[in-house]
Amino acid sequence: MKKIIFINNLGLGGAERVVSRLFVNDDVRNSTILWTLFPDSFYDVGRTARVNLQQGKFSLFYTIKNLLELDKGTIVQAHLNLPIMYSAFAKFLGAKFEFQAVHCFAYSSFYKRRGFKGKIHRLAFGLLLKNVHTHIFKAKEMVDDFEDVFGWQPSRYSVIYNPYDIEKITLSAQQPLLTNEQLDNNKMNVAVVGRLNESKRVFDIINIANETASFAVYHFFGDGPLREELTAKIKAKGINNIVLHGMVSNPFKYVRQCGVYLSLSESEGFPNALVEAMICGAIPIHSDCKTGPKEILCDDFESFNLKKGDFNIADRGLLFGVGDKSAALKAITHVYNNRIELNELFRQPHLEYIQSVALDTILNKYSKILKITD
Repeated sequence: MKKIIFINNLGLGGAERVVSRLFVNDDVRNSTILWTLFPDSFYDVGRTARVNLQQGKFSLFYTIKNLLELDKGTIVQAHLNLPIMYSAFAKFLGAKFEFQAVHCFAYSSFYKRRGFKGKIHRLAFGLLLKNVHTHIFKAKEMVDDFEDVFGWQPSRYSVIYNPYDIEKITLSAQQPLLTNEQLDNNKMNVAVVGRLNESKRVFDIINIANETASFAVYHFFGDGPLREELTAKIKAKGINNIVLHGMVSNPFKYVRQCGVYLSLSESEGFPNALVEAMICGAIPIHSDCKTGPKEILCDDFESFNLKKGDFNIADRGLLFGVGDKSAALKAITHVYNNRIELNELFRQPHLEYIQSVALDTILNKYSKILKITD
C-alpha cells in the first residue's frame, strides 16, 4: 500500500516541523513518499523520497493530475490548507486514494478577518472536506472549533498531538548563555517565542511591559511582519524592558534561563512553544485562546472557566483571557512574587504531560493511522 504525506513545503513553520519529525521514524521514512507543492526547505528529512509538484503556472493541474492517477488503496495524508484543498478537489473529481486531512490550526481564527471572500471560501471548503476519509486534529478543542465553523462534525476523526524530541530539547536548553547573551539578573526575565504577527497580539506587551518595568524584562525570540512597527512603538514610548532578539538558533537555552514563558496569542493550532517551554522547565503564562493552551495546561479543560480581568492557576500553568491585559498583568505579577512555589507546583505535572507527547509515542500513532504498523 502506497503512502504519501503531502504538505506545502518544508519551510519554517509548526506543521512543517511536525512532518519533518515524522520522517525521523524508520517505518515512516522507508514506506512513505513526501509530496511538496514548493521546494522551500528549512527542515531536513534526510534521504526521504520527495516529489516536488511545482510546475510553474500549471502547478494546480499537474498536482490534480498526479492525485487522480493514484491507485485505490494509496493513502494521501495532507497537511495544511492547500494540500487538503487539492486532495479534496481530486476526490470530488473521482480520485480513488484514501484521504486523510491533518488540520493544523483553528479555522475560526483563519476566517476571522477574511470578509465576504472568506465566507465563500468557508462554504466551498466545508463541502470539499466531506470527501475526507479520516480527519486528524492537533487538539481536542479543534474538533469543536471545526464544527462551529463548518456546521458539522466528522464521523471519523482522531486527535494526535504534535511530537517532541524531549532529549534534544533538554540538551539544547542546558547549553550555557555566552557573555554577550546574558539576561538581566536583577529582574524577572520573561521569554516570548514565536512569529511577530497579528495573531500573536505582540502589541499587547507594550502596556504590560510599561506597567512591570520595575521587575520584569521581556525577551522576544522570533521574527515576522510586525517587527519594524513593534520596534518603532517601543522606541516611541521609551520602553527599555523589551528586547527583540530576532531568530536565534537555540531559543531553548534562553527559555530555560528566563524560567518564565509568556504568550498573548489570540489563536493557535497546537502551541509548540508552550510545550517546549514546559520541557525547558519554564513557568507558562498563556492566553486562553483557541486551540490547545487550555487543553495542555488543564486536566479538566472542558469545565475550565475564566473571570474577566483575572487569571487562573491551572494544573500546569497560568491562563488569562485573550486580549485581557489587566489579567495578564496580574498573572505576571503573581509569578514574580511566587516563582519558587510555582516551580515546585508545576514540576511533576509538567513531567507527566511531556511524556504523553514524546516523539516515539506520537510517531507510533501516526504509523498506525498511516497503516504502516498495527
